[in-house]
Amino acid sequence: MTPHWAESITAEDKRLYPAFAFVRLHQAVAHNLKRLNGKHDAAELDCVAWLTRNLLELRVWVAFCALSEKHAMAFYEDSARDLIDLNRKNDPSDTKFQEELANVAKTLAQDKLPHKFTTAPEAAVAVGIKETFDVHNKMLSKFVHPTAMSVCAPIRGGGAETIIQHFVAMGQEFGKESVDSLDASFMKPLYDKYEGAIIKVREEQPELDYVLTRDVIPISHPNRSTI
Repeated sequence: MTPHWAESITAEDKRLYPAFAFVRLHQAVAHNLKRLNGKHDAAELDCVAWLTRNLLELRVWVAFCALSEKHAMAFYEDSARDLIDLNRKNDPSDTKFQEELANVAKTLAQDKLPHKFTTAPEAAVAVGIKETFDVHNKMLSKFVHPTAMSVCAPIRGGGAETIIQHFVAMGQEFGKESVDSLDASFMKPLYDKYEGAIIKVREEQPELDYVLTRDVIPISHPNRSTI
């Protein structure tokens, strides 16, 4: 009987996780920047705030992963922990999917429960920017969620357009800082070193669906050091 792909993962395979995280973080930043850099009218303030908040969180995750190989590996493994946690209250009748998750859980580090993942606020603490993260996150969330302010006293017209411009500039800066940090981190030379092996893993285990692209939306903004 052919072993499940998760059962065949070795310690050397796991050393590739930071390189995979490098690619995925680059992709996520590019995806959100592409949408943020599009044309937005005053009615899309909530969408712009959401994209900017995404880039804020990505800035935190990039800094978290750049701390060490251990942190980058933990972040990558948390993609499975997220899925396991999401599935905990779902219908257990899909036994094949349950078995799949059980096999994946066996590959995770045993320093915490399979469904326990690091949150963005926890990561912000780890990288020493919790206070700044909280300020930006709270402000952006006021526009992302249907809060009393956004529902009963929505900002429209020129006021909304001004805030959108501010949020776009903020998100662009988060994105630029993320890209700069990624390319200056230990993850980039690790990816360069193992690029061939990563491609081989993808070919041998297509179910992992690793997309290997380094396309990043070019961005520039005069202001620096938002965080």
